[in-house]
Amino acid sequence: AKIQVIRNGVDLNVFDPKTVDGSTVRREFGLEKDTPLIGIVGRMTPQKGHLDLLTALVQIRAAVPAVRVLIVGDGPLRDELVEYAARHRLDDCCIFTGPREDIPAIMGALDLVVLPSLSEGLPFILLEAMAMGKPVVATMVNGVREVVEDGVTALLVPPRAPERLARAVIALLTNRELSSRLGVAARQHVEQRFSLTLMMQQVERLYEELLAQRASQKDS
Repeated sequence: AKIQVIRNGVDLNVFDPKTVDGSTVRREFGLEKDTPLIGIVGRMTPQKGHLDLLTALVQIRAAVPAVRVLIVGDGPLRDELVEYAARHRLDDCCIFTGPREDIPAIMGALDLVVLPSLSEGLPFILLEAMAMGKPVVATMVNGVREVVEDGVTALLVPPRAPERLARAVIALLTNRELSSRLGVAARQHVEQRFSLTLMMQQVERLYEELLAQRASQKDS
């Protein structure tokens, strides 16, 4: 009875697919406008599932040879991930960007976002991707299932299942209608339930209720 849940909210003005231009990011990394580009954004730790994505990438590239992957962030697994990509001859399609400040532009450059985590709270990067109208492939773990519905606002796969992850990514890269439908639905869902404005309104409402309760207790 003492707990209320107020979910994270994303600034829809900052993450706006109508105004954010991802072409500068593509030019920075020498990528053509039509190069299939997927991305993972997050700290390089075992929990985030980077190795599952790289494992899946062998299958993804076989189906979509031109695919490239932006791997955004840093962390203790960076050297291991770079070495894995080189050992499996994936280094030509993997771009390790390091930490970035321009996440809206990064999102704008991507064709889809992958979140292969083994566990999550309520993943903010997922909200940002959805706000940008990007189709998402994510693992069906804790907080992720609070945010998306499989087949409606994203494609969900089990964690630690690189083959399933690969199939979902390939489906979105090769089916523009499905990709577009999920992206549009994702943006609408964030507008309705996960906007920064809504989060602020809920916080203000909670303070008002608590202050009203305190005033009522004093009067009594």
